[in-house]
Amino acid sequence: MVFRRLNRAKQVALFAGNRVAEYIELFTLEFALYRTALITTLAAYIAMVFCAIFAAAFLSVAILVSYWGTDHRVTAAWVIFGVWCLLSIIAFVIAKRAAPDSAPQSALSEQLKMDMETIRGNYGHADRAHEKE
Repeated sequence: MVFRRLNRAKQVALFAGNRVAEYIELFTLEFALYRTALITTLAAYIAMVFCAIFAAAFLSVAILVSYWGTDHRVTAAWVIFGVWCLLSIIAFVIAKRAAPDSAPQSALSEQLKMDMETIRGNYGHADRAHEKE
């Protein structure tokens, strides 16, 4: 009985040892993808905030200029305001698209779950059969 358990532990250790390199590679890839998406998202949100600030500033200027009198000043101010609003919307769309859908290591955790099921199925079944004898 002790030798069976030792043999099982050895098999599980060999199985896990063979998978460690794959786990590390998978973790590295997932982390790189998550980091890239996070940086892009943060940059887009920062751009959106600055564009919104400029839009608000030009809205104020546009309202002031609207009462100033000349048509060219009014048109220019509203065009500038529109451009900044458009840039804010574009930055928001980029940020939404770049936002990661799931937390990092989701594929790694899924692989670990599958390997645990394999270990339980292959090695745990043999122990239960011997315990019944």
